[in-house]
Amino acid sequence: SGSAVACVRSAVIFFDMMRRAFPLAALLAFAPRAGAQQPPTPPPAPANLDFEAGALPSGAPAGWSWRPQNGYSLIVTDSGALQGRWAALLARAPDAGPAGAFGTMTQGIAADRFRGQRVRWRAYVRVDLEPPAWAGLWVRVDRPQRMQGFFDNMQDRSITGRDWQAYQITGEVADDADFIYFGVLLSGDGKVWVDSASLEVLPPLNASTSPLSSEARSYLAAALDIMQQNSVNRDGLDWPALRARAVNRAAGAQRPADTYPAIRAALAELGDHHSFLMTPRAAQANRSGGATYQDASARLLDGGIGYVPVPTYGGSEPEAMRRFARAMQDAISHLDAQGVCGWVVDLRGNRGGNMWPMLAGIGPVLGEGWVGAWVSPGDHRARWGYRDGASVGESGEVVRVPGTAYRLRRPDAPVAVLTDSLTASSGEIIVVSFRGRPDTRSFGQPTTGVSTANQTYALPDSAQIFLTVARDADRSGVRYGERVEPDERVVAEPGRDAPLETATRWLRATPACRR
Repeated sequence: SGSAVACVRSAVIFFDMMRRAFPLAALLAFAPRAGAQQPPTPPPAPANLDFEAGALPSGAPAGWSWRPQNGYSLIVTDSGALQGRWAALLARAPDAGPAGAFGTMTQGIAADRFRGQRVRWRAYVRVDLEPPAWAGLWVRVDRPQRMQGFFDNMQDRSITGRDWQAYQITGEVADDADFIYFGVLLSGDGKVWVDSASLEVLPPLNASTSPLSSEARSYLAAALDIMQQNSVNRDGLDWPALRARAVNRAAGAQRPADTYPAIRAALAELGDHHSFLMTPRAAQANRSGGATYQDASARLLDGGIGYVPVPTYGGSEPEAMRRFARAMQDAISHLDAQGVCGWVVDLRGNRGGNMWPMLAGIGPVLGEGWVGAWVSPGDHRARWGYRDGASVGESGEVVRVPGTAYRLRRPDAPVAVLTDSLTASSGEIIVVSFRGRPDTRSFGQPTTGVSTANQTYALPDSAQIFLTVARDADRSGVRYGERVEPDERVVAEPGRDAPLETATRWLRATPACRR
């Protein structure tokens, strides 16, 4: 099928994460569920939006929740507040250790009195950070049965101002919405001050008195055509109603960029939790993004166990992808020379990006052959795999390591795969690639839940729609599309890496490592 083959040929599956922190399109769509600590029953209204109610014992602002991990901190501060005495400060220090995906301050409220209305989440913010660190407001509307409504996290318009400035997100609350979650996020090192926030209902749009220009209408129609023709969920949607809502949301739009909020809302209505819009500026940055594999992060553990993390990779520049894959294979080669009996492949925190350099890099441990497939509507399949130093799709090689591909001394060595709630999209593809491999077992927590493939479609102004067109399937034919469950759930504990300990204990008990 055209859509399945297209998704294989696309160099970027999922979003380009974190070269300047463009990450959280699908991830934050889930992350507060799995990350920030939320009350079991959200209250009916927001609390302490001016931060004058003081602090919790932890120092965080009353009424707000957050997750104290990965070096991020959240406190109230009386230093330089915009109004009143207090402001919130979300921060991460450069010496806080390995960076996590992001830190976020969160509130969740019941959606009852906001249903069917437009809302605006607004806050005054100032920042002290440098790229690739990134900050933004975010809003997510939850609907029944894990369906997502409106979502935005300013992914294409990072907050950069060092002086106080008002920022806002406007969106619709679905008629069947259960909860609204909102807050501020920081990805990377730096500081974000927040003050004088508000969540308010806006007047409804009136398309009859605020018509679209012909240019905006044509642009919106082109975006909706792409969705209707290619979405993985296209057969189960009421397209006349969805298109009518999109036109109404875009009321008054004169330029293509004015329709972006309506396009984002329509993408959310597709229900795949993974599709998103990338503006022209972000699309340009995406083409040059990349990552460097840190050789020192791979190490030999007690008992002859090789530990290899597979980090997020963003971008599609060919030479950068080859360098990344080569560095990972070199790290594997260095460990294998020391007498490895089994491997730990750590995908925790892998937020996705471009799967192909990851697949080429971890290929020696994964093994050769077809290891998975995307399944698009109509049961059309397009396979992916690893062969002699290259990640491959149905159309041939995608990323090949420079030089000679490494081959393990023991190609059949047992493998333990580690996952957590931040393992997303292309990270989930690598997890699925190990499913069905002999002597392989996974440990940790379920993944984010976007085990699907996105295809890129260009719009006339060079913006891009990353549209979910297929679901992942493993080498045995098992289909995914939601969270990937580990073989053994292991909860991380303060002060110890319980998933890694459990995985190494299993490896040491295998025949290969007992010898």
